[in-house]
Amino acid sequence: MSATQENQANRIKRVNLSIRQVVWKEFEGLVPGRRKSAIVTKLIENEIERIKEAKWREELALSFHDMAKDEEYRKESVEWDALDAEEWPE
Repeated sequence: MSATQENQANRIKRVNLSIRQVVWKEFEGLVPGRRKSAIVTKLIENEIERIKEAKWREELALSFHDMAKDEEYRKESVEWDALDAEEWPE
C-alpha cells in the first residue's frame, strides 16, 4: 500500500448511527468518552472480517459442491489421489 493509499485508509469519517438507547447507555457507562470511536471502529472492522470470511467459506463450499458434480473433474481427482499418495511415508 502506498503512503497516499495508507493516508486515505486512515482518514476519519464522521457518521451518524442509530443505536438503541439501552445499548448506548450501557456502552456510555462502560467506555470513557475518548475511547468510544476506537472501540466502535474495532467492532466494525472485526465484523467486516467475519462477513468476508463467511462469504469466502460459502464460495469455497459452492466450488467444492460444483466440482463434486463434475464427472470429468472426479475422474481427474481419482488420478491425482494415486499420485499424491506415492511419495508420502505411511
